[in-house]
Amino acid sequence: MTRPYSKAFYGLLEKDRAAIDAAFGELLTWYNPTDQNVCRIYIRRDADIRDQTLWPDQHRWLKAKLERLRAVFKDRAVSLNPTEWRPEAP
Repeated sequence: MTRPYSKAFYGLLEKDRAAIDAAFGELLTWYNPTDQNVCRIYIRRDADIRDQTLWPDQHRWLKAKLERLRAVFKDRAVSLNPTEWRPEAP
């Protein structure tokens, strides 16, 4: 997520972090640096992309994770309203 509403969207999604992780079926990485206007929610795995014999497995993994991310975030993402976010006071 990038400007202009990245922090708002992230904050709204983070309120449901436990439910989102549970719906996804494993813990996601929630990345929200305070010194940047960028946020990410993702999953990753180490992969040797130079070894073409591993590509079929890597592609299956990527496809499965992308489909799961879409299933978990689609309805949530379209319903986000950045005006509903209230940042916590420092």
